[in-house]
Amino acid sequence: MRSDWRLAAAAIVVSGLVGSTGATPALAQGRPGAGSPASDKARKDGARKEYKEGERLLKLGRYKDAFEHYRTADDLLPIAATKYKMAVCLDRQGKILESATSYQVFLDAAPPDKLADAIADARARLEVLRRTPGKIRIAVDPPGLTRLGLQVDGGPVYAPPPDRTLTVPPGHHRITATAAGYDATSAELDLGFGENRELRLTLNVSGRAAAPALPAPVAALGVQPPPPAAGAPAPPPQAGVYQGPQGTPSRVPAYVLLGVAGAGAVVGAVFGVQALGAKSDFNKPHAHTVANADREQRDARIADIALFSALGLAVVGTVLLFVPRSPPDTAVAAGPRGFVAPYVGPTGGGAAGVITF
Repeated sequence: MRSDWRLAAAAIVVSGLVGSTGATPALAQGRPGAGSPASDKARKDGARKEYKEGERLLKLGRYKDAFEHYRTADDLLPIAATKYKMAVCLDRQGKILESATSYQVFLDAAPPDKLADAIADARARLEVLRRTPGKIRIAVDPPGLTRLGLQVDGGPVYAPPPDRTLTVPPGHHRITATAAGYDATSAELDLGFGENRELRLTLNVSGRAAAPALPAPVAALGVQPPPPAAGAPAPPPQAGVYQGPQGTPSRVPAYVLLGVAGAGAVVGAVFGVQALGAKSDFNKPHAHTVANADREQRDARIADIALFSALGLAVVGTVLLFVPRSPPDTAVAAGPRGFVAPYVGPTGGGAAGVITF
């Protein structure tokens, strides 16, 4: 219905423009008295001449010039055929609203049956033009927002094109804008076919309070915090500063070290057994070879390294598990700590380390 109203209004405007334009100066000067046979013939001859010139220019693709000649012919002698050709010229120029209005004016003029092809074409083009999408240019306040998202009629949110112009079908639409740190805002509008509109949306800062910045550690600043008010809850622990005993120290590192030590002991025992087997094979007269000797030394070395590593890790794990630890008297920076202890065996050496959290 809204498109019909737009066509009716535009038709009135077009009709007024057409009515305001007179014949060419040459025809106006040579026009005899109104209503005389000579004047009728002059009008028909002038209209026929302008119509033919419009036909010639239309075939050449000069649609704007052809439209002017068709309009002059329609001023002199308004007929349905000329109105159809005017609509065609506007359509070829891509003037969506103007051509749709002209097609409607042609159909409303009750064209004769001999223009059946033109009538069918006008109706088909009018239906196509009425479905022509329109464009909405989005203007957002405040400008320069990052991560701006747009949503049309409850659809998915997507980043707008660089010029922030949306192409949508004619009809009623709801446009929603979102941005990081701002509340979403929406607006509704009716868009006609081929219409260009601008929509301004204002986004307000989100009502959610921003998280306050963490205060600087008071121990590092060398000042004492003010005493809490009566009945006020205790302040949260400050990041990066030791707050005193908060419970029993975690035993997880000790369990991890003891587990690794147990695995090392198993590996050492396996390779130790293999080393003894290789030595036994080497002592046999038929297996007294260099390969068996190398295998014995390799397995023995691996067994020694694994067993000594297991022993070192077991000692450290036992210390962490059974020796009590007390918090320091002064505030110290929290973070991981550790040490590495080297060791040397009869057939090899290595190092054992531990990290505490």
